Amino acid sequence: MLAQVARADRAFLFLTLALLLSVAFIPFPTRVLAEFVRTDNGQAAALLYGFTMLTMSAAFLSVWLYASVGRRLIRPDADPKAISGITRSFLPGLPMYVAATLVALVSPEASAALFGLLALFYVVSTAVLGRSAPAVNGQNSA
Repeated sequence: MLAQVARADRAFLFLTLALLLSVAFIPFPTRVLAEFVRTDNGQAAALLYGFTMLTMSAAFLSVWLYASVGRRLIRPDADPKAISGITRSFLPGLPMYVAATLVALVSPEASAALFGLLALFYVVSTAVLGRSAPAVNGQNSA
């Protein structure tokens, strides 16, 4: 994603900081979910994890949309197909995390499984996008 960005401005830096803060917080709800998912506190643990992932997803999408809408911060030579592909891969994140979080109200275990599937989805989609990314300065940007 950032290989497509040519420059940064103050708003982009603050959005990126929000993303990094949410990423840095992930170990805490992950530990809580792992410890309590099969207990009476499983619902609260899954909801905490879900809200954290929602925050991270919103921050990730905000960073990307801020940079890419109107090609505000995108490299002039960036492939439009790569830009639209990245956008398409990020857009389903928020609704999928909302759904997985709401499942926690019924089954914390199912919610945790859905979070795992979402992580797998993003690993696979990143690998696919990385493979098709154009070379930057003679190197693959993946």
